Amino acid sequence: MRAGAFLGTDTFVEQMKPLLKEKPVDPEIRKEERFAARPSLEKLFSGVSDKATRNERIHQAVRVHHYTRREVGDFLGLYFSTISVIAKRVAETQKHQE
Repeated sequence: MRAGAFLGTDTFVEQMKPLLKEKPVDPEIRKEERFAARPSLEKLFSGVSDKATRNERIHQAVRVHHYTRREVGDFLGLYFSTISVIAKRVAETQKHQE
């Protein structure tokens, strides 16, 4: 993919994800296009029923999938600063467990 977005079913996008991971990120490509293969926030947080799982998913959304703290906060109804604190705590906990 040079520049653009995927058009197709969710299955098609899932099949294309491995191909995207092998390519270097071009800063000229818009954010929407760069992150076309990341899971939606709805998908990331579906089935979350406890705080620990929610916090882990917040960390994944921010640190792994590169959602902004504001995007995650708006989705969850939390302040972006709260999202920042949660993501940092989860990262520190994971670091100490290694």
